[in-house]
Amino acid sequence: MNYLQKREQGKKISELFRANYPAGCIKLSNETLSHFTVKCQLAHWFYKNGYQVYSEASLKGTNCRPDLFIKNDTSCYIVEVLQTETDKKFEEKLEKYPKDIPIIKVKVKDFDYDNFKF
Repeated sequence: MNYLQKREQGKKISELFRANYPAGCIKLSNETLSHFTVKCQLAHWFYKNGYQVYSEASLKGTNCRPDLFIKNDTSCYIVEVLQTETDKKFEEKLEKYPKDIPIIKVKVKDFDYDNFKF
């Protein structure tokens, strides 16, 4: 049983998070404009493709707050937008996330909304 299945047994998706985060809301945090822009574009892309999108939601039972947590009927993913982090710093950050949720890594400098695939 994966993280989502453990947490979702008869519960709403919002119960995965430490606070009530409505789907589709983009939470502001201390980040650059380019990081925020890519995060918003990704949120729009996933929403347009049928996913529920949660921004900066603190996952229960962990000490992490992914840029985006996305979910559809069959799966969920964590999306991290990278701009200034080194690969080593990013790998250290990943250690905090649940091991059974796939992580999508998007680099700001390489992001192209019209050609995005994961």
